[in-house]
Amino acid sequence: MKQILFSDIDGTIISEKGIVSEKVSKFFSNIMQDKEFDIVLVTGRSYKYVESLGLPFDAITSNGGEIYRIIDREVQLQRLAQIDTDTFTRLTKYLNNINSVYVVSTERGNIILKDTDIIPTVVKLAYLHGNDPDEVIKGIGIYYDIIYTKSIKVDNIMNYIEQNNLTVSKVEVFSGDKGKRNIIEDYQKKFPSLNIFSSHISNIEFTPSDISKKVAIMEYVKGLNEVEIYSIGDGENDISMTEIAKKSFAMGNASENLKTCSDYIVSNVENDGILDAIKIIRGEMN
Repeated sequence: MKQILFSDIDGTIISEKGIVSEKVSKFFSNIMQDKEFDIVLVTGRSYKYVESLGLPFDAITSNGGEIYRIIDREVQLQRLAQIDTDTFTRLTKYLNNINSVYVVSTERGNIILKDTDIIPTVVKLAYLHGNDPDEVIKGIGIYYDIIYTKSIKVDNIMNYIEQNNLTVSKVEVFSGDKGKRNIIEDYQKKFPSLNIFSSHISNIEFTPSDISKKVAIMEYVKGLNEVEIYSIGDGENDISMTEIAKKSFAMGNASENLKTCSDYIVSNVENDGILDAIKIIRGEMN
């Protein structure tokens, strides 16, 4: 029976510093030869981000909105849901009016308004991890890279989407504000047709209400014979995966809610907790 580990990326495979450890990289290279075990990446980010990491696995992106399968070295996309044009227009108009920093996820990658003033938000995000000057400076660089450098800069997002016939799978707002629960509740009242949550201390995400990582995994395994599903992650958006996993794992750095829902808690990302999970799955560790 084939075992598939559906794994989150940020905070699970990739550390806060944006790196994959040498041990994990080496294991991933070796696992490609194992026909009885596989890894599928499950992330809130776009496939362009996944490609940039060079990880040679199938991927579920945009929190379940898209499935990318690598078949005979060709990438095949299955889109499960998208944010409709009317809702997207209302949402981005509202975000622009309150001067939010946000990116829009499409099949071409993340898009951001060219004239967005991201510096105040980036600085606030960096301070979420502590007040050490060196860490703050490093954090500013990381968030600037994530939000702006790796995004497509345009003058008008809607025009760009229409001209290039793109679909919107997610809108991600970056916020250094605390008390996100109240903010999310307010957003949910304004946009009831969207699924709104925070997968990281830095963000609030908007996706179609009828998708989740769980739904996408169930779609992914359709037609596969005798598959065991396992899951691992660190954020709130990983909770749905635990509902269908034979064994579910929370990273040591995971949210308390995910830890409560998971069968196992493994080491944090800096200590390669994902490798502990794989050892448990394969019976090499209790």
